[in-house]
Amino acid sequence: SPALPLFVPRILAGYLFASLAAVSYGTTPVMARFALEHTGPSTGILGGLIAYFAATAVAALAMLSAQIRRNVFALTRDNGRWFVLSGVLVAAAQGFFFAAVAVAPVMLVMPLLQLSLAFRMLFSTWLNPQHEVVGPLVFAGVVVSVLGALMVSVDTGLIVDALAIPEPLARVLLWRV
Repeated sequence: SPALPLFVPRILAGYLFASLAAVSYGTTPVMARFALEHTGPSTGILGGLIAYFAATAVAALAMLSAQIRRNVFALTRDNGRWFVLSGVLVAAAQGFFFAAVAVAPVMLVMPLLQLSLAFRMLFSTWLNPQHEVVGPLVFAGVVVSVLGALMVSVDTGLIVDALAIPEPLARVLLWRV
């Protein structure tokens, strides 16, 4: 009898959850801006601390599972250092992000944040070339993401005027929250 495939993709579920993740990830800066507007950078850092304490509590609860504990303690010392370093740097980056969103418009912060994708691709291929798969599609995805963030940051009024969009459509495009 033929061997069963090791992996059977569930394409519909994959696209559904990837879309939900993209919407969640994409709306996070807007929600953070609404929550932190008119507060200042220290409130943004406090928000990041609260989020990290909550995440730490969830991770501590997960450690009650014997299987998860076995996986965590199976890490080599070298891999553990990389995980700790990346965790500290990600926490600092998110603290700076919350602080930036508290004082600057999202349309300024997001293009800068999307540049992290380019740096992530650069550093992952430099530090871990045997495990990272960076081909033309990944590169194209990074370029599209950065260009999309830059396009979103352009003043809509300039685009509407430049394209001479009809008045009813222009009103919809110029609508502000």
